[in-house]
Amino acid sequence: MTAGCLSTRAASRFALRASREAASRARRGFSLFELVVVASIMAVMAAIAIPRFGRSVARARASGGANRLAADLRLARELAMTRSASVTMTFDAVNDSYTMTGVINPITGSGTLRVELDERPYLSQLGAVSVGGDTSLVFDMYGAPDSIAIFTVVGQGITKLIQMDAAGTVTISEL
Repeated sequence: MTAGCLSTRAASRFALRASREAASRARRGFSLFELVVVASIMAVMAAIAIPRFGRSVARARASGGANRLAADLRLARELAMTRSASVTMTFDAVNDSYTMTGVINPITGSGTLRVELDERPYLSQLGAVSVGGDTSLVFDMYGAPDSIAIFTVVGQGITKLIQMDAAGTVTISEL
């Protein structure tokens, strides 16, 4: 009698579990209210995140352009000292670019490197250029620039200031 009782209990438990699983399968969808609440929360989060993301992209572009210009200023100075020959950088603020004579372009193999700040990955503009009254900056064979230099690089409203003193030290700051 005990064995029959246990099997009846086991059968009733199995039936109860099966009916609960069938009921949970029937209720697997979401109500319209739940969907609207989740969509509203996602919209609020997107409204907060998208402007911040855009601002960080703008800051990254301006920083990338400023860092490239600062690195090229340092490179020109080091090349002049290494070669014991002058290196000239010519700036074109209208076309947001600059060239470095005597520096081999790794893509074309020519003896002049041209950097376009308004193209990818920088997508920035070369703003103010002040290199002693002209558009060229010459590093002599000792790495000394012919004048101090001040530049601005602008990327979607973010402005970076690049300064080079008479000793050739380059600093970057945000305006």
